[in-house]
Amino acid sequence: MMDSGFLLVATMAVPLAMVVACLHPAFYERILTWLPLAAVPGLLAALLERGDSIVIAPAPLRLTLALDEVGAMLLGGASLLWGAAGFYASISMRGRPGVGRFAIWWLLTLTGSLGVFIVADMTSFYLVFSLASLAAYGLVSFEGTARAQHAGLVYMVLALVGEALILLGFVML
Repeated sequence: MMDSGFLLVATMAVPLAMVVACLHPAFYERILTWLPLAAVPGLLAALLERGDSIVIAPAPLRLTLALDEVGAMLLGGASLLWGAAGFYASISMRGRPGVGRFAIWWLLTLTGSLGVFIVADMTSFYLVFSLASLAAYGLVSFEGTARAQHAGLVYMVLALVGEALILLGFVML
């Protein structure tokens, strides 16, 4: 077990750093080859960081990351699935136009999807859940066809309704 919570931070920081690295044209052009590695910190955290917690920002902007046994199982499973999806995307998307844009949406959705298992307060949960659900719009509507745009609109409505229901649940707590 790592006492510092480094892997918890890396679970969200690595994909976000990869998004920032996409500002460099050389990395942007080769981002597909790096997608499978974005989920590795989450898998390592699931294996090595059980019981750890870390406060990233103090109140009132508190961001607390923690991982218990159940969270570790969910994070590990999600990390394996995201790693496999990244491997598949790196092969299937090669040569298609707009793959850098796809990869950025993919990395942002990955960050939120893994983040929901490691955040330890309601505000942070809502933030990373929103990141996952709103960034996934870019994946749904990626192809740019009329059908994809319609699917993106339907997805966005459902995502916003889901977020509203989560807020309602938080208020009812």
